[in-house]
Amino acid sequence: AEAELVRAHRLEAVGRLTGGVAHDFNNLLTVIMGGLEIIRKTDDPARRQKMAEAALAAARRGERLTGQLLAFSRRQNLRPASIDLNALIREGEPLLHKAVGDGMTLQFKLKRGLAPTLVDAAKFEAALINLLVNARDASPSDARICVETADYMVIPPAAPMLALNLPASEPAHTGTVHPSDLQPGRYIRVTVADNGAGMTDDVLKRVFEPFFTTKGVGHGTGLGLSQVYGFTRQSGGSISIQSTPDKGTRINLFLPWHTLSPPPAEAAPDAEPRDTQPAPDASGEPDADAAPIRLLMVEDDPGVAEVTATFLRTEGFAVDLARNATEALTCLQTHSYDVLLSDILMPGGISGIELARRVAVECPDVHIILSSGFPGEVEALRQTPWAFLPKPYTPGQLRALLAHKKDQTP
Repeated sequence: AEAELVRAHRLEAVGRLTGGVAHDFNNLLTVIMGGLEIIRKTDDPARRQKMAEAALAAARRGERLTGQLLAFSRRQNLRPASIDLNALIREGEPLLHKAVGDGMTLQFKLKRGLAPTLVDAAKFEAALINLLVNARDASPSDARICVETADYMVIPPAAPMLALNLPASEPAHTGTVHPSDLQPGRYIRVTVADNGAGMTDDVLKRVFEPFFTTKGVGHGTGLGLSQVYGFTRQSGGSISIQSTPDKGTRINLFLPWHTLSPPPAEAAPDAEPRDTQPAPDASGEPDADAAPIRLLMVEDDPGVAEVTATFLRTEGFAVDLARNATEALTCLQTHSYDVLLSDILMPGGISGIELARRVAVECPDVHIILSSGFPGEVEALRQTPWAFLPKPYTPGQLRALLAHKKDQTP
């Protein structure tokens, strides 16, 4: 009976997740489809521009929504770097004050010295703003909200209580604050505390479920805390909540302690910049008659293939299309290419990564770019030299990746 109850709760969560995604994406698609239909039928340039901007804005909201879902599933594309959280928080103070608003008091109690960890700085700032907005919405207009950092150590259960070499003002904490899934080790604890409405036990049990929210309709997606949870777990840490109704809430992020890496050496002031422009011909002008760069695009989605190929051709590339890796290998046997742009997840039994491995061996001069709408795939590419382009991408992002190849072409 207990197992059946757990299964029923999981099915309920999945149903709420799919229903919430469908609801939000249907709204976005309504804007995009309506805007494109008006663009197709109207000759008014101003109206076409307005509808194009509305459709583009809706597409970008869809991109943010999928980013939140990927954060919850711990499959987002992180760019971790060695940073000092204290310095990052101080740098972002003006933005954090704006997130809270003028009527509330926002305090910072940051630990002495450094708070070193290895995280994606932009994703951490987004998570912190999410927590502050939640604290603001759950608090009265004259509330106090506090952001704290502290050293934190999780001792293995069988280990003796040894000295942690922490400052006297930062005592070692016992296991009453951190969640049970946090592994033994040293962490930086980031806490957002408020004196607002707090949460009941029933709310606390569901607070990380996607699309679960206690806010009114139109005042929250229910993805804020699930996104923070996913980011923290993907960064090697965890999250806990201490809350009492009518007394306030403390949300604690535990991020692994990490020795800061030295900053990269700067180039000498008198160093000459390298010329990355195409080499001119004998007349001093770029060679307008140079052969176009041949690009093989492997994409099973016809819409993505058509839009991207059209853009690439306007940029001067000679583009051939293949619907899967098998077709791509056939093209590579009969033609020579300068660039391979391939999706990772494709039908046919051969993935984009497997295709790239074969091309790298058989055609080592081909510049390889892999793309996917599932950024978790980037984990498999960390030890490879290939570029990764997450979907959805813009023509500008693709242009930036291809610019280096164009500059190398004589």
